[in-house]
This record gives sequence, C-alpha cells and structure tokens, in this order.
Amino acid sequence: MSTQSLLQVDVSALVQEWNQIKAHLAEQSKAFAEFCKPYRERQDAIENAIHKFLNETNQQNARTKHGTAYKSVSTTPKIEDRNAYLDFCLNSWDEGGNEMLQLGAPQIDAFKKYMEMREKQLEEMKQRGALPNDLSVTPPGTSVSFFEKVNIRKS
Repeated sequence: MSTQSLLQVDVSALVQEWNQIKAHLAEQSKAFAEFCKPYRERQDAIENAIHKFLNETNQQNARTKHGTAYKSVSTTPKIEDRNAYLDFCLNSWDEGGNEMLQLGAPQIDAFKKYMEMREKQLEEMKQRGALPNDLSVTPPGTSVSFFEKVNIRKS
C-alpha cells in the first residue's frame, strides 16, 4: 500500500469518527433538550403568572426574600427602508445621526466582489504603467484577515 493510499485511509477513518461524534452529540443535545423541556415550560408558566400579577397590581417589580421579579421593556429597532434611514442619519449627523448609524462588518460577498474588482483594476493600471498611490484592494477604512480551518460534513 502506498503512502498516499495509507493517508487517505487514515483521513477516511478520522472523517468517519468525526461524523459519528457529531451524530452522537446531536442525539445527546436533543435528549438533553427533551429532559429540560418540562422545566423550561414551568419557568415560562411562572414568568407568565408573575407578569399577570404585576400587571393586575400595577407594579413594576415585586421583592421577596428569594429575589426580585421585575418588568422590563426591550426595544429592538428594525430598518424598513435602508435608503431613507441612511439619508436621515447623514442629514441629521450632528443631531444623533452619527450615533444611530452603526456599522458592522461588511457583507462578505460584496466585500469579496469589491476586492476582486479592485485587483483587476490594479492589474489593468499596472499594464498601462499608471499605478495609483493606494495599492490596497480593500475599501477605504477597512482591512481583511483570513482564517483557515478544516470543515467536515457527512457525504
């Protein structure tokens, strides 16, 4: 048996073992979730009963020797019209628009597409002998890092 086929046999066995462990963990997680289900349902019922009590007695909280139950309101904003929201933030920059305009990481496919386009632009400029001062392939104000890992999936 050659070294290459021996390596493939070892990798094959490791992939098989990885898939078995993944299936076992999924099965155990499902069993644990089922075990916890009546406890979580009881917690939900308790929360509902306390919520009803607080509302009926017009209270925000109830202190006991075992702890305090209290009501809180969660606010979750959602952007319905991206362009209208961006216009508002930019036009109201000093009145809070800058604080409301939270940026996260760029959408990865758009980011990769930009980098590929920029690489082509730079290559064309190089061929014409007219390279710009900025040779970066990422959009201004951004950087990119790469992390390589091994993934395994069941075939």
